[in-house]
Amino acid sequence: ALLTGNPDGLLRALIGAVLAVVVALVVKAARASVIGWGDVKLLPSLVAALAWVGLSALAQGLVLWVVLLLATTAVWRVAGFDRSDAVPYGPALVLGTLGALLVVT
Repeated sequence: ALLTGNPDGLLRALIGAVLAVVVALVVKAARASVIGWGDVKLLPSLVAALAWVGLSALAQGLVLWVVLLLATTAVWRVAGFDRSDAVPYGPALVLGTLGALLVVT
């Protein structure tokens, strides 16, 4: 924020990261098998990066996350894994973030 002169972006990133941690921890507490600890640790940095750029980037990132997570889950099921197997969400989250950042910039 000091280098870019963008204190609003820093505030958005901080708020987004805190909200991401809270939501991820609530989901983890409610149903531990739904989300892994790696995803809980990854989400705040991805949300902060998207929020820093702007709310439109954050919205696009959320949409891409949902689409890619649904595709990952579908491929996981078609591959023969069952509900007890963990679905790897990390790659979908990272690709969704990068895609949103590329679209916005």
